[in-house]
Amino acid sequence: MTDPEHSRRDLFTGEALRREVATRQDEVAELVAGAESFLPNCGETVVLSAVAMACDVEVILPAGPAAPVAAASAALDLVSELEGLISVYRDDSEVVRVNRAAQAGWTPVEPVVYALLDQARIWAREFDGAFDPTAGPLVALWRECRREHRLPTAEELVAALSLVGDDVVEWDPERRAIRFRRVGTALNLNAFGKGAALDRAGAYLSGEGVRDYCLHAGHSSVLARGSSMGAASVPVPESGAIEPSGFAAGTEDGWTIGLRNPLLAHQLFARLRLTNAGLSTSGNGVQYFTVNGTRYGHVLDPRTGWPANELLAVSVVAATAAEAEALSTAFFVLGVEKACGYCHNQRSAAAILVPFPRGGRLLAPVVVGLSRDAVEFETGSVSRVEWRD
Repeated sequence: MTDPEHSRRDLFTGEALRREVATRQDEVAELVAGAESFLPNCGETVVLSAVAMACDVEVILPAGPAAPVAAASAALDLVSELEGLISVYRDDSEVVRVNRAAQAGWTPVEPVVYALLDQARIWAREFDGAFDPTAGPLVALWRECRREHRLPTAEELVAALSLVGDDVVEWDPERRAIRFRRVGTALNLNAFGKGAALDRAGAYLSGEGVRDYCLHAGHSSVLARGSSMGAASVPVPESGAIEPSGFAAGTEDGWTIGLRNPLLAHQLFARLRLTNAGLSTSGNGVQYFTVNGTRYGHVLDPRTGWPANELLAVSVVAATAAEAEALSTAFFVLGVEKACGYCHNQRSAAAILVPFPRGGRLLAPVVVGLSRDAVEFETGSVSRVEWRD
């Protein structure tokens, strides 16, 4: 549905497209639940699912009489267990307890949670604050504004930003303890919590001798090992970073993952082969609101306090699901050039970056770190692809 005041010329501009997508938010949200599978053409599978992390979490295994169903069920239990530790929406979670106690002084942190918080701190420094586990006050402010259908005031933004950043938390690695320098600071692991849960479940499956599996949390975070055909033809790496060759074009290697069109959630716009790696997609295709005709997404830039607005969607592949999820958030904030620079320098991550279309309705993704035979884009969804080798 389009605004009748748009002229025919304006209808084909990027700004008009933003407005049109905003008017279709409810329609798109309804389509997500019935969208085409994110695992197209993967063969016969066995799927175990549970609700955790505010989404459906699934373990997908190649079908067969020896499918390790019991191990898959135990892996799902580990996802729920980690949710109980890190959720900021449960009063009895470890993160909520720490956020309360650290206001008053040094607070010991459960080892698993401390390790995740410490990794988040490292990523925050690496990306100069574009990724930040202390962004909770900003998230809370924008959530309130969304409920009230308004923008935050300058005073509200200044107050929230004063509670965000590398200098608001003190760390004691030896005691695994933290304390806050400012009352109102809060830590939040939502930016990579799903990925961390998938990594934990995957480590359990691998420890049980399961070589071929794919896990996902809400379709946005994925961890794949082995092959969807059950052949285990690709050796699982012991540890460390992946190479771009971690994507395999062969029909038996890895898992084919479908990426949904960020404008039309019922359609795929690309398919890629994911082999022994994690994948995460961040975007504002569904979670956003509009004020005075302007669209505001849910991915915030912790440095400014405002939603990031250069990109429509980002899909990142990395060695683990947690790293892929953290990078997809950081890349969404940093934009195309800085994201590509990171991938070129690190060679441990690859990305598909989707800017807002400048004209028409077709996407023009930028691909970095992936070979041309690793990704197949859907005809009719993409106008051109820019490959950054």
